[in-house]
Amino acid sequence: MIYNDDGTLKYDMTEKKILLIDVEDTGWFKHTFANKEDLRQYLINLHSDDMTDEKDEETLKKLPLGDICEMFNWDYKEIKESK
Repeated sequence: MIYNDDGTLKYDMTEKKILLIDVEDTGWFKHTFANKEDLRQYLINLHSDDMTDEKDEETLKKLPLGDICEMFNWDYKEIKESK
């Protein structure tokens, strides 16, 4: 796998990818990820500064992807890309 400087997936030979959807549609985020765990880790890193203290940040790291998306107004879907 090859990643962009910001940690998002740039190229991979797999057919299925996870598309990050900005529910607020700001147009800033059009990233794809190799799998849901990569997306979850990306969102944790993106929003760790939003946490008020270290305890909140540790709680964020334990949340499943769906909860993180709901908390910060994201969504995702599985897409197929040609090789």
